[in-house]
Amino acid sequence: MIGTRIKEIRKTRNIKQIELAQRLNLKASALSQMESDKIKPSIDTMNKLCNLYGINLHWLITGKGNMIVEGSKVEEIDQLEKVLDNHIHRVIEAKMKFFDDSMITIPISGEISAGIPIEAKHVDYGDVKFSRDQIHGRAENYLCLKVNGSSMEPVIKDGDVILIEKSNDWERSNGKICAVRLDGEVTLKKMKLDKNTRQLLLIPLNEGFKTIVVEPEDHADCSLIGIMTFLYRKFE
Repeated sequence: MIGTRIKEIRKTRNIKQIELAQRLNLKASALSQMESDKIKPSIDTMNKLCNLYGINLHWLITGKGNMIVEGSKVEEIDQLEKVLDNHIHRVIEAKMKFFDDSMITIPISGEISAGIPIEAKHVDYGDVKFSRDQIHGRAENYLCLKVNGSSMEPVIKDGDVILIEKSNDWERSNGKICAVRLDGEVTLKKMKLDKNTRQLLLIPLNEGFKTIVVEPEDHADCSLIGIMTFLYRKFE
């Protein structure tokens, strides 16, 4: 049926009925009746439709042969569109691969206290993707932990995820926010070394919490885990 083929042309060209009607100088209701085969299009309307979209008039009337006239500008444009679509698809795939290659996935291996030191827990909290620009060296040199507590607010909030660069260099870590293990328990604080008193100060950023003063010789286990380098916060 001619109406069915007119509709096929419109769908193939991704044209709305009202848009095609305007191009053919028809009312949308008239085109709708044509597509439903309630009325037949005039030869002038069919010729105009074929000229606009490079349609084979013989195909439109009989349904035989190819829809598109071979060698027409429309066919060339169709082929060009296919080439462009394939090219865009390859570009998107390349960008996705580049994105995947430029990211590093680090598991959230547990919680770290931002309050009273707590025993380190090894729980699967999922993982976080970081750009390679944020990672210096191998991913194995980093630790991702979820913050539990409010002693580092407002800078670091309860539930934030932090990236720790593993380090045992106390001098390099001096004055930085660090993860410190104290007698088997782990805490996140701003770390300061007092060389005069040989004390370790674990300083909260929240004024509602007190600084923890550590005498290293009084603790069997006092070790530096690493330096905080990145904070990841989920916006809700």
